[in-house]
Amino acid sequence: MQPCTREEDNRVLDVARVIDDGDLVAVHSRVTRQDPAAQQIAAVHIFRFEGDRIAELWDVAQEVPKDSPNRNGAF
Repeated sequence: MQPCTREEDNRVLDVARVIDDGDLVAVHSRVTRQDPAAQQIAAVHIFRFEGDRIAELWDVAQEVPKDSPNRNGAF
């Protein structure tokens, strides 16, 4: 899957996983800014669909720790 780049604010969104269950879809993504000093962000967006339209959206995000105790990190 190709990363999505938003040129107006120099962000790149790289989708790591997509999970669907009925009318719910969850997307786990890494957001990277072009500024080398900016920390990466891990984000999860959860969509609820009614037919072919998004009816609800929830999201949560956090900075990815530079020194994670988990050998796999956030991804």
